[in-house]
Amino acid sequence: MKKILLSAAALVMLFSCQNDTAETAPETSAVAKRGCASQEVLAAQMKADPTLALRMSKIEAFTEKAMLSGRLVNGKVEIPVVVNVLYRTAAENISLEQIQSQIDVLNEDFNATNSDFTSTPALFSGVAANVGITFVLQNVVRKSTRTTSFSTNDAMKSANKGIAPTTPTTVLNMWSCNLGGGILGYAQFPGGSSATDGVVMDNNAFGRTGT
Repeated sequence: MKKILLSAAALVMLFSCQNDTAETAPETSAVAKRGCASQEVLAAQMKADPTLALRMSKIEAFTEKAMLSGRLVNGKVEIPVVVNVLYRTAAENISLEQIQSQIDVLNEDFNATNSDFTSTPALFSGVAANVGITFVLQNVVRKSTRTTSFSTNDAMKSANKGIAPTTPTTVLNMWSCNLGGGILGYAQFPGGSSATDGVVMDNNAFGRTGT
């Protein structure tokens, strides 16, 4: 379950980054170009931990084997989600409706029911499909903070400055907070520490409409 969860977390951010690229392509500002920081975070983690690449390779092999074995329940993999909301202002304390809308978007994308599925770029049309993954909102954890904005150093994932992840080996953790530097979000790729597993998104990019 943990390895499937890790792969799902990476895919969640992939969908978000793909949407960001499509929506901001006409813009030329440096801020617009920094929408997704996942690759930046991965590069830093691989530099700090030379064994990460090997672990990622093993997880990829495990995932491929699991997919071939067809180990699904009623044709679906159900992933519980905990959303951790860090806020300094009322606007950053996003509503339950906004949170649920993000879960709804994920389910549409992962089950090929999104309205723009037929507009899938030719590069991905051969692999675009219903992947049989459903996300279910399990809990929302809220915490006020004095931090004006967070970066990609994972401070929002610590109990000291943020909210520690809930059972990251079985639950997909997502963080909503004010991200600086024009970053809309980032995710940790499979193979990293379970203490920092999950997806981070700016509160303005969380859900269908944002704050």
